[in-house]
Amino acid sequence: MTGWIMAVQLPLNEVIGRLNVVRNITIAIGSALIATFILLTGAYVYRLSASLVELKRNMRRAESGDFRIRAPEDREDEIGSLNRSFNNMAREIGRLVEVVHVAQLKEKDLLIRQKESMLRHMQSQIHPHFLYNTLEIINSQGIVHDIPEIVQASQSLTHILRYSLNQAKPVVSLSEEWEHALRYLDIQKLRYPDLIVELDADPSDLAEAMAVKLSIQPIIENAFKHGYQAHKLRPTIIRLAGERTHDGYIVTVEDRGRGMPPEQKERFDRLFALTDVDEKVWEREMQTTGHIGLINVHCRLRLSFGNRYGLTIAKSDANGTSVRIKLPFRPAAT
Repeated sequence: MTGWIMAVQLPLNEVIGRLNVVRNITIAIGSALIATFILLTGAYVYRLSASLVELKRNMRRAESGDFRIRAPEDREDEIGSLNRSFNNMAREIGRLVEVVHVAQLKEKDLLIRQKESMLRHMQSQIHPHFLYNTLEIINSQGIVHDIPEIVQASQSLTHILRYSLNQAKPVVSLSEEWEHALRYLDIQKLRYPDLIVELDADPSDLAEAMAVKLSIQPIIENAFKHGYQAHKLRPTIIRLAGERTHDGYIVTVEDRGRGMPPEQKERFDRLFALTDVDEKVWEREMQTTGHIGLINVHCRLRLSFGNRYGLTIAKSDANGTSVRIKLPFRPAAT
């Protein structure tokens, strides 16, 4: 309003002196922070790279086959999680390698056993041919001298030998196994002329059902041995029957012998009800009970067809024994 101009003159240091101090302090603090950040980052990166290098070294050892190597698991970060995953992987691979190694050893042992079995089978071929020729001579002599009993016995025994020694088909139709059992009974009837054999089965059902080779004849043989001969009884009746059910086919073998004690039947009932038993248990039971045929047939049926099939003892008392064999039907053709 007056038109005057006022000027003030101050020393520069008084104006910016404090700003210089603030600037210097800021630069010092910033430099210290940057240095600290660089040191911390370098330490972290070094520790991280050292852990990764160690993990890489462990993986190379694992690649060479050393699955016992373990990475440290004391860290709680991602590296620690990675180390724990590596250890789990190494343990699992080591376990699988051991499993494969054991399987390979078992496979080699099985191959050796198969070769030994094949060798024994080849060696045993000498004896069947000799037996067949001998039986053929006996059969011829029976025909020449008109002795039908000798002819029947030699023919039945030849059939039994051919059926028993043929290892190509462990599982056969029930009709084949049934025919084999009848041949065995033909020989027994020559030995025991008063023996009555009762048969009750539908041939069409026998053709549809499946059986393990030599599963009926041992049960019949067991009836002669333990039902009659063990009690010094002359065999009188053997009944062989078949029945179709909703879940299989039941073959029943009955005798009129003395049967087994109740405690022995209970033991068989418990044994036949088991679903998974070690082979040593079955062997021990066979040695203990003496009924090798029953246990052997039951084991082979379970191994071939499953736990739904096998033997049951329907009854065994002073009036005789009744053994039931549960078998499957052939699967429907697709």
